[in-house]
Amino acid sequence: MNTTKRHGIYKTLTGDTIYNSQVATLVFLTGIAFKLSATPGILSEDLGSSAFWAFLCYSLIDVFISVLVFLFVLRNGDALLTATNNVAYRLISLGVMCFLTLKGIFLFSYASSYLTHELFQGLEPSLIYLLFLLPVVYLGAKGISSLSRTAEIMFPVIFLMIAANLVFLQTKMDFARVLPVFSKEPTELAKLFPRYGVWLGDTLPFLFVRIKNKKLPYITIGLTGTWLFVNLVLLLGVAIYGDALKTVTDLLIRIAGFNQLSKDIGRTEWTNLLSVLIASIISLAFAYFGALSACKRTFKTAAPIKIGYPLAILLAVLLIPSAQTVTDFSIGDFGYVMFLLAILLPILAAFAYCLQTAKLQHVSKLLDDEYTVDKQKPQIKDSDKLGILDGFKQEQSSQTSV
Repeated sequence: MNTTKRHGIYKTLTGDTIYNSQVATLVFLTGIAFKLSATPGILSEDLGSSAFWAFLCYSLIDVFISVLVFLFVLRNGDALLTATNNVAYRLISLGVMCFLTLKGIFLFSYASSYLTHELFQGLEPSLIYLLFLLPVVYLGAKGISSLSRTAEIMFPVIFLMIAANLVFLQTKMDFARVLPVFSKEPTELAKLFPRYGVWLGDTLPFLFVRIKNKKLPYITIGLTGTWLFVNLVLLLGVAIYGDALKTVTDLLIRIAGFNQLSKDIGRTEWTNLLSVLIASIISLAFAYFGALSACKRTFKTAAPIKIGYPLAILLAVLLIPSAQTVTDFSIGDFGYVMFLLAILLPILAAFAYCLQTAKLQHVSKLLDDEYTVDKQKPQIKDSDKLGILDGFKQEQSSQTSV
């Protein structure tokens, strides 16, 4: 479809462009969707009082990954490497596609298990899977523009509901429960730490997006705000539940039950439940979009993953007898693979960009859709120099003199 014009640059480049304010909303919603649901209980069960500190380190690693991703995006890395048909970038895109697909399977399995066992016990599970999957596939297939606008619309509603539950939080808390820092031997903690890589790399789909900046540094605000928020919620969770946190299947929903307004207006868990459901759908759809975009860079078509992503999810939740089996697999030995992929993929993408830029310094800035070869542009002289208007000017001057 693309045609080489000059210096290996193609005319047609990627065109998925969103504002940095929309990026910030996506960062927040994808950051809270699963990090504040499954992660706290699993970390508490495995690491005890070290769960908070491990989560703190994980969130810092995720910020590091996000910084690499956004530096790559702001340098137009995807446009350059796609335009020059960089082989290394195609392999990196293949890795991103596999990572996001596996991440989608694991997280969808957990979310659907929570829906079927905790909320809608009387409904047919397959019906819940289908109803939950449809908006994910629809939003992801519509593209980043529709997805970012949806996130932008839903962000203030979700943020206000969660903030209200935190502001009116009233219960006994003991912040000393985050101690000791090392509940186990440091060597044992270091061995367990990389097993939870499935919760890293939420921002990897941004590799395939172009960002248009507004005046305020929304990306920095989004990353910093999300990091502070998720760690604050987990800190409150540890202070409230202590060792019992390992029994909490969805911290963000459960913590809303301690809202002091519930005495007057009834149970308030539904507010955070709605927030988590919307954020989960947007997060999974964003991963789907990222897998589609990575597939396009790898195979020049998104058809394989367009069908493969939802099909793989459905097969996983329908054929595997227990969602706990999927969870155990994702945080077992395979968790180390996800951890390494989440960190290595953006590093390799940045490295590939640096190498390609060094090779093509003279054309690295020619990264827009209107790029054409100078020889193909028609050289049109000014009409005055061609004498086209001479007759008209003489006639006009004679009429003026008369």
